[in-house]
Order: sequence, then C-alpha cells, then structure tokens
Amino acid sequence: MAPGVKSDLIAHLEKTTLDPKCRAIVITGAESTFSAGGDVKGMKDSNITKSVERLTDLQHIVRLIATAKKPMIAAVEGNAAGGGMSIAAACDVVIAAEDAKFSGAATKIGLIPDMGAVWFLRARMGVGAARYFLMTGNVLSAAEAAHLGLVEKVVANGTALSVAQSQAAKFAAASATALCYTKAAFQHSPSELEDALAFELASQEICFNSIDFQEGKAAFLEKRAPNFTDPA
Repeated sequence: MAPGVKSDLIAHLEKTTLDPKCRAIVITGAESTFSAGGDVKGMKDSNITKSVERLTDLQHIVRLIATAKKPMIAAVEGNAAGGGMSIAAACDVVIAAEDAKFSGAATKIGLIPDMGAVWFLRARMGVGAARYFLMTGNVLSAAEAAHLGLVEKVVANGTALSVAQSQAAKFAAASATALCYTKAAFQHSPSELEDALAFELASQEICFNSIDFQEGKAAFLEKRAPNFTDPA
C-alpha cells in the first residue's frame, strides 16, 4: 500500500467511524483491483525501524475497521492480496466479484501474515483452514473464499461496489444501537459462556433503554417500517 493511500485511508476511517451521521462504511479499491498487497520492491531498501513504523500504521487501519461501532463492508473486485486481504477480512461483510482472488503469501518472502490476518481469518475460517491458507500462500477464488467463510456474498463482476452500497443502505436504515452492540458482542470474544451471557445482558440493557427500541416496538405494533434515529 502506497504511503499516500495508507495515510488517506487512516484519515477517512478516523473521521467516518466517529461521525454519527455515517451509519455504515464501504471500503473498496481502485478500478479492478481491491489491493495488490505490500510493495516488495519498496521493502528492499527499508530498514527495520521504518518497517516496524510502517506496520504499526497498517495495523491501525484494521484496528479502526474492527473496532468501529458501525457496519464495515468490503467491496472486492480483482485481487485482495496481503494487507488488502486482511483489510477485507477485518470488515463485517465481504462482497466479492466472481473474479476476485484472495491471497496471503507473506511466508513466501520470509515474513508472517500481518495486519491481523491470523486473528481475522481464524475467526472467519476456523483454525485449520486459516492455518493451511496462510502457511501455503495459496490463492483463493471468490467461490472458495465464500465456502471457507472469508466472503459473505459472491456477485457478478463489476457489481461488488453497488451491491455493497445497497447493503450499506439497509444497515443505515436499521437500528444503529442494535448493530453496534451486536458487533460488540462478537468483538468481546469471551472464553466462557457465563462471560458471554453477562456481556449480552449488559448490552441488552442499553438497548432496552434506547430510542430505537421504543421506535422498533411501536413500528411492529403499528405494522409500519421503523424510523431508527439513535446514533449509538
């Protein structure tokens, strides 16, 4: 990822993830490629200090995506390699065109998969499939990625962005509070059932007291579409 693209993406994410008027975010690439991955040529003359600083910035991108209190959607056309694949995996929903390809071949140049690849893919694919994919450096087609859990929906080439925008509009019309705490429950990742139930109870109490819940109940009883306004 070029330095300019990296800094622009961080700036946009820092702004939009905190903007209450923005209720869902779509991340996509330029033209027919989501992300070609790391610039290996640029790494040739990079020292350890610069490499660590660069990775720290890149980790901030997936941290912003994963911790955002709103739905994050990746619209993938073409290649999603290396860090680009990690960015997609960090999103809540991945919409991929039929020609999309996913790869994390860091081991082939003597590095480990980064930008949270192991964390996100383990959650999406399961340990065995994620480990095999990342250790072999194999390339997954959109259909294969969907089968393994990396992709939620495969669509016709050239339509990933429009389908993602349509899904974003549906999320935007839903309760921001409910979506926020549903996402938080997955992020909480407890090791014990009682811990999960306690977190669920605390989150649901917040939702019970929300404007959106009052509107949701009223809309259901009045048999109309709800108008959710709570920014969460």
